[in-house]
Amino acid sequence: MEMTLPVLFFLSIPEMIALSLFVLALNKSLNYWKKGVIVGVFLALTVYCLRLIPITFGVHTLILISLSVTIFFIVFNLNLIKTILSVLLGQLIIIIGEFFSIVIIPNRLGISNEDIFENSVLWITFGWFSVILVIIVTFIIYKFTLR
Repeated sequence: MEMTLPVLFFLSIPEMIALSLFVLALNKSLNYWKKGVIVGVFLALTVYCLRLIPITFGVHTLILISLSVTIFFIVFNLNLIKTILSVLLGQLIIIIGEFFSIVIIPNRLGISNEDIFENSVLWITFGWFSVILVIIVTFIIYKFTLR
């Protein structure tokens, strides 16, 4: 499914920045948050490009996970196992958030998935639930790792 530029700028970039900061928080490396923001923007641009390629649903997610692990391992010199687990956990949180925000909540409101993905404003609005969820979890992790 192709992503529009508004969805890229107002949903995907914040989501990937949140994922980057989440991974850094789990690895106690938030002092590199500026680099994390840059990596998040790069990952969002990668998602945008991957969605332009006609590949089977879900394959772009596997490519993104592999690329994310590689980037965090190389750029931040993080432990490989912790990086893999952090990226997978971050993606799981996003998937759970998107399940609620794209499937459960719209269904309760009588809005179809097709309506959401055809309307950038709806896609961005409902998609922010998963971004906020990742930000909250990152904040909680950050607060607990300070102790």
